[in-house]
Amino acid sequence: MKKIKLFLELVVFVILGTLLISSGENDTNYIPFTTPKITNSYSSYTSDYQNIVLAADVQNFLGNSIYETNHFYLEFNITNVNNQEFVIQAKANKGRIYFYGPILKEKVMEETILNEDYLLGSVIITPKDSEPLSYVSEEVSLFAGVKNRDTISFLDYLFFPNSNSIDKETEEVLSLVIEFPNELIANSHQLAIWTEIKKQ
Repeated sequence: MKKIKLFLELVVFVILGTLLISSGENDTNYIPFTTPKITNSYSSYTSDYQNIVLAADVQNFLGNSIYETNHFYLEFNITNVNNQEFVIQAKANKGRIYFYGPILKEKVMEETILNEDYLLGSVIITPKDSEPLSYVSEEVSLFAGVKNRDTISFLDYLFFPNSNSIDKETEEVLSLVIEFPNELIANSHQLAIWTEIKKQ
């Protein structure tokens, strides 16, 4: 119970953007506004560097309902100091988010597809303004929940011409958060991390 409480506090901490390391969106594979887009992404270590926390806010990831299944998934790309590249993938399916990985790429910058053989766990999507639901095991902690947007990010202004008309009070995003052991990516204390949306 204590771990769940600490994790949920960390969810809030990370979503607020503290200890920002990197954020990004793949601009080489432009995706129209009506399909999912990343509005913010964050990453941080826990204070002892034993765990890594990744978080992303995504618009239009769930379609018209949290129970709707679409063909898009989110991918966190992670490069460690040994120049090894890993991915962690997140896919919505019937009211849950399934997380897969970390998956080691065979070569740097290799294109990846959704790999469901590396299931880390799944979590029920928390509806907006509801008590947060999380999945906590001995290794990983997962959260997925609907909320209003916190900010208008530089990504909006960079890629989308109607950014000035965005209403943070009414526009909703899905927040995804995962905490996992650093040892799963070779215990690196220096990482390059970026996020992207892909179509299955």
